[in-house]
Amino acid sequence: MDEKTAKNMKDQDVYKLLLAKSKHWPAALQQILKTCQTTKNTVMYHQPVYNGNIPENWYNDRLFLIGDAAHPYGPGGQGMSLAMLDAEALCGLLTQELTAEGKENFQKTRMAIAKSKGESSEERNKPENQISSKWKLTLKGVLMRIYQLINAGKIEL
Repeated sequence: MDEKTAKNMKDQDVYKLLLAKSKHWPAALQQILKTCQTTKNTVMYHQPVYNGNIPENWYNDRLFLIGDAAHPYGPGGQGMSLAMLDAEALCGLLTQELTAEGKENFQKTRMAIAKSKGESSEERNKPENQISSKWKLTLKGVLMRIYQLINAGKIEL
């Protein structure tokens, strides 16, 4: 959906969209959504999701950027993982002598990974790439479980 359409949506438009998307959700989640729609004190807050630009510098003399501050992408399943890997890399950097070369290497390696993962998340979020049926979602879940069993639960990022 384009930005103008998203900004002009009213609460009822958002509920209609969510109700259409929730047809294959578990009954408990569908009930929560319906309760939110009928409860007077419930506030539906919605706005467009933006993907920001990765900043040119992830550090200065006293500050390092990690997580969403360093790679501001919309939802796509990588945010928390990237943030934890950023923190791990920063811990590794901080346990060594803090040199300009170390800082530049931290930024260069983390930026490359963030760019790659962010772009793949953007691709997955495109409407034409969404799973549209219960059977496709089930099949994807089964395939992911098989992959997990084969790889002993380890997924390389």
